[in-house]
Order: sequence, then C-alpha cells, then structure tokens
Amino acid sequence: MKSFFFSNKLLNYLNILLTVFGYFYYKIFKYTPSIFYQSFVRSYCFTNGKIINLLCNFETFNLGTLKLNKNATFKEKTNNLNLYKEEANIVLKNLENCGYHVFKQRLNSEIVTELINFAKSKECIVYSDNGKKILKKYAENDVKISSKYTIKEQDLIENTTIQKLVNNEIFYIIAQKYFKTRPCLSAVNMWWSPVRKKKINIEIEKNNKSAQMYHFDLDRIKWLKLFIYLTDVDEESGPHEYVETSHKVNSKPKELLDYGYKRIPDNLINKYYKKNLIKKVYGKKGTMFIADTSCYHRGKPPTNNDRLLMVIEFSNSLFGAEYNKIKVSENSEILNCSKLSLKEKIIIS
Repeated sequence: MKSFFFSNKLLNYLNILLTVFGYFYYKIFKYTPSIFYQSFVRSYCFTNGKIINLLCNFETFNLGTLKLNKNATFKEKTNNLNLYKEEANIVLKNLENCGYHVFKQRLNSEIVTELINFAKSKECIVYSDNGKKILKKYAENDVKISSKYTIKEQDLIENTTIQKLVNNEIFYIIAQKYFKTRPCLSAVNMWWSPVRKKKINIEIEKNNKSAQMYHFDLDRIKWLKLFIYLTDVDEESGPHEYVETSHKVNSKPKELLDYGYKRIPDNLINKYYKKNLIKKVYGKKGTMFIADTSCYHRGKPPTNNDRLLMVIEFSNSLFGAEYNKIKVSENSEILNCSKLSLKEKIIIS
C-alpha cells in the first residue's frame, strides 16, 4: 500500500523545503532533528534521488578540498596493498557506472587474523527475533539468536590496526574524487552474520536490525562504504548482492520508491531489474570492495558458513540519520589524521 506521504504532491514539495531548511539547521547546530531527516528520506523517494544533487551542491560550496600527499599509495606495512593514486581513476569509473568496485588486492592475512580474533574477543550488540537488545560475545558453536552480531563502534575505533586502516589516504583520494569535495569518516562497523535455520522475513529483518533483504541506504547526503570480508565468502557464506546502476538519479522504479525507505521483496527486484544487473561479490578473506550503497543491495543470509564483515564509511557530510558518538583519548592516532572531519562525532576524553 502506498504511503500517504508519497501520494500527496503538496506534502512532498513541503518535504523538499523542510530538507533544505534542515540542512542549514544542521550546518549551524551540527545536529539533524528527526523531522528533517524524515523529510530528507521522503524527498529522496519523491525526487528519485535528485535531492542528493541539490544538497551536494551546497556541500561543495561549504567545504574545501582535501590536501593530499602526492606520493600516497596503498603500499603500507599495515595492509600490504599496492594500489597507487593514479588507479583511483579506475575505481571512480566503476563507482560512477556500476555503483561499486572490487579491489584486486586483498588485506594482509596476518591483519585479517588479528581482526578475526579481535571480533571474537569483544562483546556484541545483538537484537533477538522479538527485538530485545542483548549484549553477548559471538561464539561459533552457540545457538544463534539473531542474524546480526555487531561489535561496538567504540571498541573498533580504539583498535590501533583499525585506526591505521581508517587513516589510509587512498580511500580519501577515492572519496574526494567521487564526492567532488572533502570527505570525512562517518562510521566504522563490524558484524557477524551467522547461519540460521529461520527464513528471513520483514519482521525478523526489522527486529534483528539486519540487512539481508534488498534495500538502499540513506543515512547521509553522499557516501561510500569500504567493505572488507574477514572470512571467506562464497554462495553459502552470505555474499553481498548489488543491483548495478541503481545508485544513479532516476534509476529506481516509481513502484519501488512508493514503498518508501523499506525492505523490498526479491520478486519486485527481479521484476524491475534484469538478471545480469544483479551481481554477487565473492572472495577470500581480506577481499575489499567499495560501494555507493544508495543502490539496491543486500547481504544474502549465509546457509553454511558464518560471515564476518567490516565496513568503513566515508561521507561528504554528517547531515542525516542520528549517529553514535565515540570517545577517543588526546593521544589517539585517529586524531593525528588531518583528513578526518570528526568534530561532531568525537568526544575527547
């Protein structure tokens, strides 16, 4: 059933005005009230993404560009990669045309092992099938009570190895080229997607706060997410699926946007998008890919092997959905990186 908000044009035009007002409210107070975020979501659906272009124009005007090291490369001890700055143009082309890019290089196996052990040692935030929040560690042989076990962002940002990954300049080169303005770090996430016998439906998806049904993201104005597989991912291990080109303005069918910002059943995705546009990302542990997740996408429910995934998000603004504050010490390496615009997100302790 169509939402009243998406069937009333007058209200939709009002939402556009509220979104623009909310954007400037955020620029002054560094905070986005829920009414402005909700108007942003409705405006996105009503305009089929055009509101993004408008707000990006404001961001380009208000933000400078990032000064980069001319010799920046991926070739660092922390990740043993070899992607040079010039190759960022190839990544950019794939992002613009397809919505994502899979890197040929993988994260160093020793670093991957370190992060796996770290993920097993930390308490996770888990939402059960009835939506109850529980704190518990992931254990491979336990009966799984949710489709998502999330390591706390605070624990992630305190990990020195993750700090070095976050500070890798090549990601900011890619993000700056894509945003056409200065990028900032907006989120760091890591979660387990365990094998479960239950079939995922909208109710379980909502209660677990997972992402195993098709959807598009819309937390920020414009963003990129760097995904890192920390376990091997094949067809039975919950590969990410992307609908190529669905990140572009005017690329989403009106019937799907009439649903609003909600999960979309498989049959509707298959109805409106050709099979050859639905791509699955497989890879050994350490595989990395970067994506504009305003496209329709999902992480398939794993059927045989649990999956561990890390996500680093870069945005052109923190306008949008509510975000977690993180505490860092004055001597934290994360503060040594002048590239990070984190004043709204960080509390120095």
